[in-house]
Formats: sequence, C-alpha cells, structure tokens
Amino acid sequence: MKHYCGFSAFIFGAVAALHLVRAVQGWNFTIGPLDVPVWLSGIGAVVGAVLSLTGIRLSRG
Repeated sequence: MKHYCGFSAFIFGAVAALHLVRAVQGWNFTIGPLDVPVWLSGIGAVVGAVLSLTGIRLSRG
C-alpha cells in the first residue's frame, strides 16, 4: 500500500505542477469546442497538491 500511495503522490504532484505552469504561463487549452479557462488550472493545482501531500503522508505512515 505504501508504494501505491507514493506513486499516486508522484502522479498528483506532476499534474499539479503542470496545472501551475499552465496558470502562470497562460497556456490555452481546448477540448472540442470548449475553451478551458486558465483560472481552472489554479484550482487544479491546489487540489493536485493537496492529494499529493496526502499521498506522501500516507506512504510514510
């Protein structure tokens, strides 16, 4: 279980970092006809970071 939590923490951390880079750089992201607003990546970065930190905590305990 510790390896799973550690791997999940890594994945969520990487996703959070990409969301943060997108928010800072202002990259456009389009899914079909829908333009995803940049502020949504700020929320994604916070949620991803929280999940990553939770995974790190669980993998150590």
